[in-house]
Amino acid sequence: MVVFCHHPLDEQVCSPHWYFRTHPTHALAVHRERARALFARSGRVRAVLSGHMRWNHTEVIEGSPCITVESLVDCSFTNRQPAGGFSEVLLEEGGRVEVRVRGGLPMEFTYP
Repeated sequence: MVVFCHHPLDEQVCSPHWYFRTHPTHALAVHRERARALFARSGRVRAVLSGHMRWNHTEVIEGSPCITVESLVDCSFTNRQPAGGFSEVLLEEGGRVEVRVRGGLPMEFTYP
Protein backbone atom coordinates (compact mmCIF):
# COMPACT_ATOMS: atom_id res chain seq x y z
CA MET A 1 0.00 0.00 0.00
CA VAL A 2 1.15 3.54 -0.75
CA VAL A 3 -0.27 6.48 1.19
CA PHE A 4 -0.72 9.80 -0.61
CA CYS A 5 -1.40 12.86 1.53
CA HIS A 6 -1.02 16.60 1.24
CA HIS A 7 0.95 17.40 4.41
CA PRO A 8 4.19 15.50 5.08
CA LEU A 9 4.12 12.82 7.77
CA ASP A 10 7.87 12.83 8.41
CA GLU A 11 10.04 15.08 10.61
CA GLN A 12 11.82 17.16 7.98
CA VAL A 13 13.48 20.42 9.02
CA CYS A 14 11.46 23.40 7.86
CA SER A 15 13.86 26.24 8.76
CA PRO A 16 15.43 26.49 5.25
CA HIS A 17 11.99 27.01 3.66
CA TRP A 18 11.16 30.64 2.78
CA TYR A 19 7.64 30.43 4.24
CA PHE A 20 7.66 27.61 6.78
CA ARG A 21 10.72 28.94 8.63
CA THR A 22 8.38 31.53 10.17
CA HIS A 23 5.26 29.32 10.13
CA PRO A 24 6.57 25.90 11.21
CA THR A 25 3.23 24.75 12.62
CA HIS A 26 1.76 24.97 9.11
CA ALA A 27 4.38 22.72 7.52
CA LEU A 28 3.83 19.14 8.68
CA ALA A 29 0.75 17.07 9.52
CA VAL A 30 -0.38 17.64 13.10
CA HIS A 31 -0.88 13.99 14.12
CA ARG A 32 1.92 12.55 11.99
CA GLU A 33 3.40 10.38 14.76
CA ARG A 34 0.02 8.73 15.29
CA ALA A 35 -0.44 8.13 11.57
CA ARG A 36 3.01 6.57 11.28
CA ALA A 37 2.30 4.30 14.26
CA LEU A 38 -0.89 3.07 12.58
CA PHE A 39 0.98 2.43 9.34
CA ALA A 40 3.73 0.53 11.18
CA ARG A 41 1.17 -1.63 12.99
CA SER A 42 -0.55 -2.51 9.73
CA GLY A 43 2.73 -3.68 8.18
CA ARG A 44 1.28 -2.89 4.76
CA VAL A 45 2.49 0.66 3.99
CA ARG A 46 5.42 0.63 1.60
CA ALA A 47 5.75 4.40 1.18
CA VAL A 48 4.16 7.72 2.09
CA LEU A 49 4.13 10.46 -0.57
CA SER A 50 3.21 14.07 0.07
CA GLY A 51 3.57 17.58 -1.28
CA HIS A 52 2.79 20.87 0.48
CA MET A 53 6.43 21.85 1.11
CA ARG A 54 7.03 22.39 -2.62
CA TRP A 55 10.48 20.82 -2.52
CA ASN A 56 11.91 17.31 -2.64
CA HIS A 57 12.76 15.52 0.58
CA THR A 58 13.21 11.90 1.60
CA GLU A 59 13.35 10.37 5.03
CA VAL A 60 13.00 6.77 6.18
CA ILE A 61 11.29 6.41 9.55
CA GLU A 62 11.11 2.95 11.13
CA GLY A 63 11.57 1.31 7.75
CA SER A 64 8.93 3.37 5.92
CA PRO A 65 10.09 5.88 3.31
CA CYS A 66 8.42 9.29 3.49
CA ILE A 67 8.87 11.20 0.23
CA THR A 68 7.90 14.83 -0.27
CA VAL A 69 7.82 15.91 -3.92
CA GLU A 70 8.14 19.28 -5.59
CA SER A 71 5.27 21.41 -6.80
CA LEU A 72 3.77 21.57 -10.26
CA VAL A 73 3.39 25.37 -10.27
CA ASP A 74 5.55 26.85 -7.47
CA CYS A 75 8.50 28.91 -8.69
CA SER A 76 10.33 29.63 -5.41
CA PHE A 77 13.14 27.15 -6.08
CA THR A 78 13.31 27.25 -9.90
CA ASN A 79 14.37 30.78 -10.88
CA ARG A 80 10.81 32.12 -10.92
CA GLN A 81 9.68 29.52 -13.47
CA PRO A 82 6.96 26.99 -12.61
CA ALA A 83 8.68 23.84 -11.34
CA GLY A 84 6.57 21.54 -13.51
CA GLY A 85 7.02 18.72 -11.04
CA PHE A 86 5.48 15.29 -11.44
CA SER A 87 6.46 11.88 -10.12
CA GLU A 88 6.61 8.30 -11.26
CA VAL A 89 6.23 5.70 -8.52
CA LEU A 90 7.36 2.12 -9.16
CA LEU A 91 6.57 -0.70 -6.73
CA GLU A 92 8.32 -4.01 -7.20
CA GLU A 93 7.01 -7.33 -5.92
CA GLY A 94 10.08 -7.79 -3.74
CA GLY A 95 9.23 -4.66 -1.76
CA ARG A 96 11.45 -2.14 -3.50
CA VAL A 97 10.00 1.36 -3.97
CA GLU A 98 11.37 3.74 -6.58
CA VAL A 99 10.26 7.35 -6.99
CA ARG A 100 11.39 9.49 -9.91
CA VAL A 101 10.58 13.18 -9.65
CA ARG A 102 10.68 15.09 -12.93
CA GLY A 103 10.53 18.82 -13.60
CA GLY A 104 12.63 21.75 -12.44
CA LEU A 105 14.04 19.89 -9.41
CA PRO A 106 14.49 16.28 -10.52
CA MET A 107 15.26 13.61 -7.94
CA GLU A 108 15.36 9.83 -7.76
CA PHE A 109 14.86 7.77 -4.62
CA THR A 110 15.00 4.01 -4.17
CA TYR A 111 14.28 2.01 -1.02
CA PRO A 112 15.62 -0.40 0.07
